Amino acid sequence: MKRYSLIIFFAVIAVVLILSAILFFTGENITVIAPQEPSTPSLSVNGHIVNLEIADTEQKRNEGLSNRDNLLQNSGMLFVFDTPGEYVFWMKEMKFPLDFIWLNGNKIVQINENIPAPSTGEPPAVIRPDYPVDKVLEVNAGFIKSAAVKIGDEVKINL
Repeated sequence: MKRYSLIIFFAVIAVVLILSAILFFTGENITVIAPQEPSTPSLSVNGHIVNLEIADTEQKRNEGLSNRDNLLQNSGMLFVFDTPGEYVFWMKEMKFPLDFIWLNGNKIVQINENIPAPSTGEPPAVIRPDYPVDKVLEVNAGFIKSAAVKIGDEVKINL
């Protein structure tokens, strides 16, 4: 019985060594993939990347960028709607000027540059698109000019 156990032991060792050699010499290896953090949503237009905050609920769309002191460079807020429409935006409680990029699908259909924050005692600016849109991108004033954004440009959105 001892001899039989010894033979099985050496047979198992031999199989393990043979399999290890095959894996080593064929270049096969085991890769452990670490979990990745979710990527930040972004939008690309004319080679310029904008990191996005997504406003896809009524509450997020109503709050928007109001009451913030600033918006980081190369950042913006993308307002997403379920159906295309002529959605009205205003600069209520804004503290800095914005550029608006109006999208239908992934195509820019309208742009509004340098919409000012209201001065004390002034009513906030109200803007609306001339065409139905399903997304609106708010970015720091000056982005449209610096990125040479124009009507008809295509954007790529990575959510």
